[in-house]
Amino acid sequence: MKTGISINFDRDVFAQVQRELAGIPRAMDKASVSAVNKAEAGGRAVLSKNIRKDTPIKAAEIKKRTTIRKANRSTGPVARVQLEGRALNSIVFQGRPKSPPNQRGIRVSQRRGRVSAVYSRADGRKTFDGAFVQRMPNGKVGIFVRKPGRTASGNAKIRAHYGPDITTLAKQSGAVMQTKAALVKRLRKELLGQVGRFVDKINKS
Repeated sequence: MKTGISINFDRDVFAQVQRELAGIPRAMDKASVSAVNKAEAGGRAVLSKNIRKDTPIKAAEIKKRTTIRKANRSTGPVARVQLEGRALNSIVFQGRPKSPPNQRGIRVSQRRGRVSAVYSRADGRKTFDGAFVQRMPNGKVGIFVRKPGRTASGNAKIRAHYGPDITTLAKQSGAVMQTKAALVKRLRKELLGQVGRFVDKINKS
């Protein structure tokens, strides 16, 4: 004689389960946006780390020049880490000397090889003949070189000495591809976590 257990569900139980499962698509949309934003929030740090493997620049300098555009329900699960394309003063690349010799902003001597910076760890330190370090009226310190001619007030013309921009550094170092790969892993983890929390919510209801 065969024995077994029979379990019968009434229509109300099926209706309740159907309502709960109907919320999965909406939950997935919300989870996708949330997961993308959480993954992208760490994108700036990952990008910074990858750039600094090859280039000696402070993380704060990269952070100031990157912007995160968050995803939302209307645009869908698309977020961006945007990089500023403006060239950076050479002083941020471990420029030497770090500052003028006194607080009044008197420039450092233009002796050969006195002013230098490191754009790439592989290439080492580069020196700039005729360059000098000076503190500007706004308090910022930078590396500058003279330009031909003089201003209307009779002062010598100068221009900033620039190194590469953040976008160029990211491309040259391979940081963009490395960051994308890292974000895919992080996104997968975040998305699975969001879906798991939704399932737990159904189980507890």
